[in-house]
Amino acid sequence: LYQYAIICQELSLRYQKDEDVKAMNDFLLEALASLEKIIGLDDSFALAYYQLGFHYSNQSQFVKAKLTWDRALDLGLDDETRTDIIENLAKIDHKVRYEHAYNLVFQGKAEEGLQDLLDLESQYPDWWNLLFIISLAYKSLGDLGQAKSYLEQILITRPTQVDTLVEMALCLAQEANMPGAIDYLTRAAKLKKDDPEILCNLGMAYLHNGEEARYYIERAYEIDPTDEVTQACIRTLDAQ
Repeated sequence: LYQYAIICQELSLRYQKDEDVKAMNDFLLEALASLEKIIGLDDSFALAYYQLGFHYSNQSQFVKAKLTWDRALDLGLDDETRTDIIENLAKIDHKVRYEHAYNLVFQGKAEEGLQDLLDLESQYPDWWNLLFIISLAYKSLGDLGQAKSYLEQILITRPTQVDTLVEMALCLAQEANMPGAIDYLTRAAKLKKDDPEILCNLGMAYLHNGEEARYYIERAYEIDPTDEVTQACIRTLDAQ
């Protein structure tokens, strides 16, 4: 199984050079499945953990990659492979910390996650994804001023970052600044056309501002009638 996985990885690289993305991904997934099967059969097979670490890292599962490489080191490897793992762990360390803090924020532990996020900010002040999660952490803690400040930092360098525009609109809506929310949502809707979530939020902002909202909410419903938020917006609209 291990040799089969290695061959699949080599074939994946070959297809990558040929720019055949589908074949490349198919062989990568086959290699991944084989390696995971190996550790299911023998959880002390160190080389399988070594190879799996690269798969998880390439999938941006950095915490999982670290745990997998740590396991490989614990099991024992030759010096060259150990050195390679240690070097790769150093490369992803900041991403591991980011993913861990990110998860804390979404688990309702924003204050705990924020400590690591702010420490990372001092090292990576231009990392917009990091700034975005810091903003969400502050919003979770009820500090909308700080939340908006970080969103503004992102928009200076990335004025067309749609998620940031939407999040800024939501912060403004939470402050009952509906004209401001409408402005940001309108900008987002122009950049990401026919997105039901953006249209629904825009419609609700117009509704709370005492303006006509039916077009946006009904358009969102046309695009995705199964979305529960959109269905709730339709009910709110009909109750007016």
